[in-house]
Amino acid sequence: MDLNIGIYALAAIFVEGVVTYFLTPFLKSKYLIWGALLVSVLFCFGYRLDLLREVFGLTAFWPPIGYVVTALVISRGSNFVNDFISLTHPLKKS
Repeated sequence: MDLNIGIYALAAIFVEGVVTYFLTPFLKSKYLIWGALLVSVLFCFGYRLDLLREVFGLTAFWPPIGYVVTALVISRGSNFVNDFISLTHPLKKS
């Protein structure tokens, strides 16, 4: 059982990109966290990403539980990616 952390990092970057470019123009900032969670859940279900199974070897009785927990982690990771990009590439004010 090899944990490929790159897939989870890529998922967080993907979610951050979708939220930034597709959801930010339409949602108020207080709802962006829910948008990130929704995109993460869809991504985790689509690709069957389950950190609990890969890291701890836990298999849930109902597999979607692992997908949802993984989506929570990825959605919070996307916020970290956004903060990191904002710090390293600040927007220039015109």
